[in-house]
Amino acid sequence: MRQTYSTMRITYLILVLILLIGVSGSWSQRQLWTNGTANTIGHKDIQIAALSPSIYGISESMDISSHVFACIFAPNVSLKKNWLKKSRLSIASGHGIYYPTPLAKQIASRNYFPSLTDSTIIPDVIAVRSELLISYGWGETDCPAFTGEEFNPENTFRGHTQLVTLKLGIQSGFNRGIFPLVNEPLLFQRSYYYNNNLCYYAGFDIDGHMTTFIDYAIDLDYYNFSEGVYALEHKGMIKWFMGKKFFHLMLGYHVSYADTPTGSEFLFGPMLDFVWIMHRNKMELGLFGKKMF
Repeated sequence: MRQTYSTMRITYLILVLILLIGVSGSWSQRQLWTNGTANTIGHKDIQIAALSPSIYGISESMDISSHVFACIFAPNVSLKKNWLKKSRLSIASGHGIYYPTPLAKQIASRNYFPSLTDSTIIPDVIAVRSELLISYGWGETDCPAFTGEEFNPENTFRGHTQLVTLKLGIQSGFNRGIFPLVNEPLLFQRSYYYNNNLCYYAGFDIDGHMTTFIDYAIDLDYYNFSEGVYALEHKGMIKWFMGKKFFHLMLGYHVSYADTPTGSEFLFGPMLDFVWIMHRNKMELGLFGKKMF
């Protein structure tokens, strides 16, 4: 019984890990525009992801994203605006808001964590985030994304082979009560600031092409709270395009360390995602050379 409980707890923690990463995650795409860089997705282009945020291009310099499948338990939406776009340098700001209370109540009802049980009172919380993104790219290549011969052979994408992004941000929560202290790694830095506290964070992402059909993404984030409390997160991802330029599989890992008021917490877990990208030029031709709709 103890082993079964432990297995269920680990499994559920991994699911929560993937879910919460998806809400605030940042993944690179074939053209090295990502949710975690200063670049935006193209106008009317769409990224649909199973676990990471889905994105829609409002214009050539603005996109909106949301973890669509998580919205049932944690409604969320983010907006990114690119303010400067040069040949190598790109600067943007990102702003997000989400409502984590339903998800926290679902976690508490399972009694998997000592700090969140079915008897825990979960107040209504609105979390907000704003960040500055500065990206610098180098190298040059003809990117094959959205330009396979079956779709748009005359319009290849000329882009960077590597992209480095500096991220600076602040987030806070506004509630109607006191949110319980959650000491689980990853969950801690996602909830500690809910009690009207400020969280300052900084990080950098490295995105790049490895081969024709493989990209990589690496990031490291530092979270600073009041009273000397801090947390670190690191992710590594490989994106395999599986011969399809509009669909790719993402495999990787996530490491989280939190120096909480009650002690240090560490977590290592796997990551998996499936992403489908629809380009505006591709929508008219469809998946098999005909209209998609």
